[in-house]
Amino acid sequence: MKKLCLIIFLLLISGCTVKEKTKTIIEYENNYVVSINYPITNIKKLDNKIVKYINKEYNDFKKNNSNYNLELSELNINGSYDIVNDRYVKVYIEKYVYSNKVENFQNISFNFDIKKNKFVNDIGITEIKEKKCIKYTPSNKIINSNKKVIALTFDDGPSIYTESVLNVLNEYNARATFFVIGSKVKYYSDTLINLLDSGNEIGNHTYNHKLLSKLNDDELLNQINKTQEIIKEYTGFTPTLFRPSYGSIKKSQKSMIDLNIILWNVDTLDWKYKNSKVIANRALSKAKDGSIILMHDTHKRSVEALEIVLNELKGEYEFVTISELLKIRMLRSTNEE
Repeated sequence: MKKLCLIIFLLLISGCTVKEKTKTIIEYENNYVVSINYPITNIKKLDNKIVKYINKEYNDFKKNNSNYNLELSELNINGSYDIVNDRYVKVYIEKYVYSNKVENFQNISFNFDIKKNKFVNDIGITEIKEKKCIKYTPSNKIINSNKKVIALTFDDGPSIYTESVLNVLNEYNARATFFVIGSKVKYYSDTLINLLDSGNEIGNHTYNHKLLSKLNDDELLNQINKTQEIIKEYTGFTPTLFRPSYGSIKKSQKSMIDLNIILWNVDTLDWKYKNSKVIANRALSKAKDGSIILMHDTHKRSVEALEIVLNELKGEYEFVTISELLKIRMLRSTNEE
């Protein structure tokens, strides 16, 4: 073991890089959804600790929700790691659970000293800090209704992968709409502000992803209004768009919502498929002018798939926000008349 760690340490200080490996667990049952993505560092002691944590959270969740059929519960775990000062490995794990019994968001980290082959408590890394934006000023982008357009949308974030999605979008001068979970907003306020400053848009995706068809009127409005308030508080932006969790909403509920309800017509199923090329091909095979593509900014493979899609379609399409797409549809309709 010591020999392995020494080899890894020598690789790190020599400037070599190793592609990060991950393992994914996806389960979609009648009463629960499990989406787990965690890193494999190839350091046995560290990987054993990560797996032990994942197994405990997974088993506890299934035990608590195995006999509960009134609403859909979800366990979402995402993990990544960084190499710090060519010596330490810092593993970040975020966990989000929502069900009839649990509503919890948790950020944890494991710090491992490669040289000494042991865990340490602090390596001088600043954790996520909250930041509030007093006012958001939208851009005055000129819309060309004659150019073919696609609206990329990302659900269930923000997460540790949202910043990577933003980096890819910026690289290709693309814009997208992020339908966010209200309970996650304060943990990623800096990221959301960066999204807005880059010309992207934020939409409302409920406060904790409950199945809306199982809620009464007051519970439904609380899911939406609470999310509107927290987005406004932490970013200065007030969403005008709403996407129901799981895309499910009753006709009677629609009339209660004073926001544009947005679904999609191209589903990448990136929550289900682990291969980024498979995810990208689902988008590429169905994409056309005016498409609304559904992805999730909660998986590393989705980031990789996004880059494939943008690289393949660059030049042929402009990637716009949902609000821009709605404006383009209106302009085209007016021109046809």
